[in-house]
Amino acid sequence: MNADIKLTLNEAAEYLTGPKYVDLYAKTQALDIHQFRGTPQHLRPRISEQVPKRAFEIAYNYVLDALKYFEEEAANDETDIALQHAAQLLEKLFLNRPADTPHRTMALQTAALAYYLAGHYARAFVLMRGVIDVEDRPTYIMRLLFLREVHKIRYETLKVLGQRVFIDAHLTDLVRRGDIDDIEAVKYALEGTINRAFLFFYEYANIRYRKFDRASYCIHTLRSPIEH
Repeated sequence: MNADIKLTLNEAAEYLTGPKYVDLYAKTQALDIHQFRGTPQHLRPRISEQVPKRAFEIAYNYVLDALKYFEEEAANDETDIALQHAAQLLEKLFLNRPADTPHRTMALQTAALAYYLAGHYARAFVLMRGVIDVEDRPTYIMRLLFLREVHKIRYETLKVLGQRVFIDAHLTDLVRRGDIDDIEAVKYALEGTINRAFLFFYEYANIRYRKFDRASYCIHTLRSPIEH
C-alpha cells in the first residue's frame, strides 16, 4: 500500500483526537446552531471566517484520502472514522443553509457519500432527503441510490445508455470525423461508465431481491405443513 496514503490517514486519526480539531468542530457546530435558530448577526459569537473554510478543506481532504484507501482495497476503521468526521463537518456547514447557497447541494451529496462509505446508511438516507433535486444525471442517480429508490435506477440508466453517443463504436466514429473533441469524448465515456456501474448495482440488488423472495417462498412452503 502507498505509504504516503497511510501516513496521511494516520495523521488524520491523531488530529481528530486533538484539541485543535475539537475547537474547530465546536465552532463549526456553533455556527450551525445559530444558523438554524436564525440568531441575529450581532448576537452571534465572533468566529473567524477562516473556520468554515478550514472545516470545508479538511472534510474534502479526508474524503479524498479515504477514497485512495478504497482504491488500494485497504479501507479500515481509520478510513471510516475519517469519512464520518468529514461528513459531519459538511453537514454542519451546509444542512441548515438556504437551498441556493453555493456548493450546498454538492457538499451535502458528498457528505451522504461519506456516510454511506463509512457504513452509516441511515444517516446518508436522512441527509439526502434534505437535498434538492439536481440536474446532473449521475448525481441524480446516486441520489436515488441513497434514497433507496432502486427501482428507478434501471429506467434512468437505460435512458442514458440507449443514446447512440454512449455506444463506444459510435463515440469513436464521432472523434475520428471531428464532430466532437477529445474532452467531449472523455466526458461521454465517463458518463457512460458511471451509468453502467449504477446499472450493475441495480442488477445485483435485483438478483439479491429475487433470491430473497424465492427463499421466503421456500421457507413459507416448508413451514405450512408443520403449522397444520
